[in-house]
Amino acid sequence: MSPFPNRKSPGSRSEAGSAYILVLLVLMVLTVLGLFLALVTQSEVEVGANERTINRVFYSAEAGVTASVAGFLYDDSREAQSFTLMDPGSTIIGTRVEVAPMNQINYGPCNLCEVNQNSQYVNVTQEVRATANRFGKDSAGNETVLAQKGLELMVGIQPLQLNNPVDTFDGEKRP
Repeated sequence: MSPFPNRKSPGSRSEAGSAYILVLLVLMVLTVLGLFLALVTQSEVEVGANERTINRVFYSAEAGVTASVAGFLYDDSREAQSFTLMDPGSTIIGTRVEVAPMNQINYGPCNLCEVNQNSQYVNVTQEVRATANRFGKDSAGNETVLAQKGLELMVGIQPLQLNNPVDTFDGEKRP
């Protein structure tokens, strides 16, 4: 037994509270790491949401181009078209697609119908433009554009049998 029971061993006085400081430092580092991971996760969620919005707008513009080409193939229509699609179950978020009238770029004999040269089959190249807007409505009904994407394509269609005359580049009308 020590003659001085309340006396601490030499050196322990300088180490008093060091475990407490060490634990506080470790907790501070873990807190900063947790905040950093939360910030990175939040940023990744926002990037994913933006990418999803941009993809929706792109595919909406592509659907507008497809609808325009289908109208040309089905009833020889080259007219402008407009579509407004609201999200399922939503009355405030939607997509609007505006498709410009198709412009003829090229006209000629069908390359795939070599046996049928000078026949009723032709090769027609059309320019198609579509613009899609993703929008949201506020409580007053005002629209705010969230994203916009324009798409321009040249569509070659062959063999095509036209019912209506088509303008050629030499000014003639051909069947």
